[in-house]
Amino acid sequence: MLVTRGDGAYVSASIFPVINRTDRSISLVVKTMDTGSTTGMRSYAALLIAVACSFSCGHVESNGAAQDPTVREAGKGEDDLRQVAALSGRYIGEISIVGDEWRAAGPGREVSLTFHAGQLSHVRQFEIVLELFPADAFNFASATFAALPPFSTFGSGVDTTEDHQIRAGGATFGVDVNGDHALGTLRLMTSDLFHSETAAQIRVRLLSLGPRSDQRDSFPADQLNIGVRVN
Repeated sequence: MLVTRGDGAYVSASIFPVINRTDRSISLVVKTMDTGSTTGMRSYAALLIAVACSFSCGHVESNGAAQDPTVREAGKGEDDLRQVAALSGRYIGEISIVGDEWRAAGPGREVSLTFHAGQLSHVRQFEIVLELFPADAFNFASATFAALPPFSTFGSGVDTTEDHQIRAGGATFGVDVNGDHALGTLRLMTSDLFHSETAAQIRVRLLSLGPRSDQRDSFPADQLNIGVRVN
């Protein structure tokens, strides 16, 4: 892309993400190609991208009534996972996992989950945290998350944690998303230890979304109780 220097001249530059390991926020930095120097987001276009794409991957409480959103449908036990949850948040009314059956006959088989949100209001960013059980039934290194436009993400779209969880998310380039919209699709492979009799689960531990990192609805697992059984 082209950006302007202080003297008004145009120079070629590239954009790359920088992850803050403390608060897990993502920022974009522009590196000019003529001098090799790295600058802050000085051009208007680059600044717009940074503001639109920066999002916190931590659990951020939203303000006001949405700090403690509730599920209108009575929750069930951990063994009774469902694929749809009605939510009473300021920025979302429903979350669902789209698909018919999630089966894998053996190792090296792909499992995919598409997440769909209903009644969105002014949403520009989202985060989904997933827990896989048993952890050794899946190949974590194979996991990818493809956000659906106007949401976008970087690289594989996922971050795996030491406690066998996968974080996925997306953000828009300054565009509010309203109404019903697909968020994206998670794909991963079963591990070499997986076999046809393996009973595995992929469970949503956290859903967090809203206009900004400090304005979000955050729903923990006990308010969602959604996920899928594999086999």
